Amino acid sequence: MRIFIILILPLWLLATEFKVASYNVENLFDLVNNGSEYDEYIPNRNGWDKSALNKKLNNIAQVICDLNADTVALQEIENINA
Repeated sequence: MRIFIILILPLWLLATEFKVASYNVENLFDLVNNGSEYDEYIPNRNGWDKSALNKKLNNIAQVICDLNADTVALQEIENINA
């Protein structure tokens, strides 16, 4: 039992919080029409343009900052370019 306490106690005393978050960005599409878009996210149609994309990116950035997490997993991103 002593060995267990000697090994575990330092880990417990030095433990820090590690926050993990998951965020669904709800259809983050870029402005390149490569065939993987939903109809409402075809570039420069239905209001999906550079301005809308920048607004969405700014909102996502704000949410990520507000989460204050060490690691954030993002969902519903079209591709690496989005």
